[in-house]
Amino acid sequence: KSSEQGTISGYCSGGYTGSNVNTIDKFSFATDENGTDVGNLTTSNRAPAGQSSSTHGYTSGGGGYGSTVSKFSFTTDGNANNVSTLSGSREDCTGQSSTTHGYTSAGGYPSTTKIDKMSFATEAQASHIANLTQDRTDVGGCVSTTHGYTMGGYKPGEPNSRASRIDKFPFASDSDATNVGSLSIGRSGVNGQNSFTNGYATGGYVTSYTNNLDKWSFASDGTAVDVADISEARSTGSGQSSVTYGYMACGQTPSKVNTVDKFPFANDANATDVGDMTQGREGVAGHQY
Repeated sequence: KSSEQGTISGYCSGGYTGSNVNTIDKFSFATDENGTDVGNLTTSNRAPAGQSSSTHGYTSGGGGYGSTVSKFSFTTDGNANNVSTLSGSREDCTGQSSTTHGYTSAGGYPSTTKIDKMSFATEAQASHIANLTQDRTDVGGCVSTTHGYTMGGYKPGEPNSRASRIDKFPFASDSDATNVGSLSIGRSGVNGQNSFTNGYATGGYVTSYTNNLDKWSFASDGTAVDVADISEARSTGSGQSSVTYGYMACGQTPSKVNTVDKFPFANDANATDVGDMTQGREGVAGHQY
């Protein structure tokens, strides 16, 4: 089973409601309905990275600049267990997943270029195996079958300098990322989704919250095009991908919202609000099964 897209469920873990939370929510890809609370992380956790193997979700780093990697089952609802650590503490990072490894890239504070890699088979401590082209935090991430992508973000201390760059790193070798394109506008707090052929970046913050739904081709990379809108301008939610649809769950408007948006990969149509998670929150990790 591929980890790039799910066929059964999307998940949100952690987040910030006004205080950090440990909630793991789950929603169905088959029907448009509200999410349910199916378990808890080991600690309350804001702005971690999310990864997905074929059987488990992983929540890495986050709240209070932690380094813990927690794991929860997709096949049985329940609480997470701590199984590993990152190479260093960070939050506002993003996650990518190959079929065999989970990756955590960027984050703060201070902002970093680090790309960490952890084996799903052994769950040993994650290793710093490569670097992005620019240190930044509050980024988005997505994947193709062969590469991880990290996009947007900003550097703490330079809040008016929102990054537009899209960095790409290979799964086949532990090599540094290259800058292969740009978002339609530079922004932080962006969320990532992916079909088999395209990457997507939804929402974000420039000097105000945005409803942009950007798309770019994995085959050619290059500048992303704003092809549609999410239902409400917001940032720092979570991204999930099924085989046919992209999802953005929760986020900040600036109020904390629990909205689940859904948009089709087959055409460039606007996202629609199809359900609610159990809590309005931002700084959430996303997963898919």
